[in-house]
Amino acid sequence: MSVKVFLELHLKPEVVDAVKGGFGKTLLDTRAFEGCEEISVLQSQDDPCKLVIVEQWATREHYEAYLKWRTDRGDMDGMTAISTEPYQVHYFDFVRA
Repeated sequence: MSVKVFLELHLKPEVVDAVKGGFGKTLLDTRAFEGCEEISVLQSQDDPCKLVIVEQWATREHYEAYLKWRTDRGDMDGMTAISTEPYQVHYFDFVRA
C-alpha cells in the first residue's frame, strides 16, 4: 500500500523565493525516481518560510531510498544550510473510512 510522506521545511526568509523557483527541476528528478507516485509543495499562509512537501510513494522503502540518494548527493546538507530548523519527515498510512 502507498505511503504519504510530509517533508517539513523551515527556510531562512532570504532563500524562500529561490527555493520555490528551484523546485521545477528538483521535482522532475523526484517524479522520475522509482516508486514516486505524486508530489506537491505547499507554503504556509501563516508563515511563508514554512514549506511542506507532500509526497506519495509506493512504499516507505522507496522513499527512504530516494532520501538516501538526495542525502548522498549533498542535497539535504544544502537544505539544512538554508533552514532555520532541522527538516522533519513524517510518514502516514491511508486509513479506510
